[in-house]
Amino acid sequence: MRGSTFLGIMCTCVLWSGAPQEKTESREKVPEHALQMVAQGRKGDGFAMVDANHACEAWRVKQPFEPALVQRALLPLAQSGDPKAMWAMGISMVRHAEPGPGSGQEKGRVWIRRAAEAGHASAMLNMVSQVRSPEEQNQWIKRAYESLLPKAESGDVEAMLELQDVPYLLGDAKHLGTPLLSNQEKNQWLRRAVDRGSIDAMIMLAERLRRSRGHSREETLAGRQESMELSRKLIAMGHWPTMADIGAIYAYGTWPDSNWKPTELGPDGEKLRANPAKAWEWWDKAIAVAGREAVMKYLLEGHALGDAKKDECQQIPPKPSNR
Repeated sequence: MRGSTFLGIMCTCVLWSGAPQEKTESREKVPEHALQMVAQGRKGDGFAMVDANHACEAWRVKQPFEPALVQRALLPLAQSGDPKAMWAMGISMVRHAEPGPGSGQEKGRVWIRRAAEAGHASAMLNMVSQVRSPEEQNQWIKRAYESLLPKAESGDVEAMLELQDVPYLLGDAKHLGTPLLSNQEKNQWLRRAVDRGSIDAMIMLAERLRRSRGHSREETLAGRQESMELSRKLIAMGHWPTMADIGAIYAYGTWPDSNWKPTELGPDGEKLRANPAKAWEWWDKAIAVAGREAVMKYLLEGHALGDAKKDECQQIPPKPSNR
């Protein structure tokens, strides 16, 4: 369950556990769609809780519903045989429960298998990591692909996004795996999802093109230009991780995974070089939305930029003075 159409606005996101408690409020950029889902979730709608949590996660905002509350809301639906509820229930338990025999994680995997057997594509793809036989793994991959493709072709945005997770069919010692979808085909599905208003697809495609290496310099530059067009739209919505990502390009003086360093062009088409002032210009924009702690954590985890004395990372450049 991925949200499809989000607009970033300034609002207050409050952790909601369903019980009276002291509320810690913070003003952050979150998707407008999340507010609608939060309202529905507070009425006990388990699917709305899942969608609201996903929307906030995409904006790096604290998820508004506790896992235990989500699971309580989903349990009756899962017990009634709803594949979507079984999948959401299972993945929540796997992510948030303690591991071990008889644990919540183990029970979560049972729910995921039941959802897969009932035809839920994301659950089928998750089963690939649960089974050991390459033949059985390939069966789940094929089932998921054959389930998703006609839905995507009919305009189902969620299916277009889920196709991104379809892996190679596994080969053997003599043969490489076989892709059911090329990277170019996956990108085309993301473009179709973007055209239908999916901000999730916009985030995914911008990131993928930012990091992609084309077969030629021209192909790489075209991908980066498309990435920046998407990034500008996300920035206008207040998506601060994109602001931090662009700052990291200026900090390193190169795009991620680049083959074309001697002739790099920057996000604005200029000749690219390490530029701490430009990096901090973008990071300050991100900090204005999310706060310094969140942005510094994101840069360390996503770009290996931080305090090299404390962490194994590239030293973040000092902020230039305004003299």
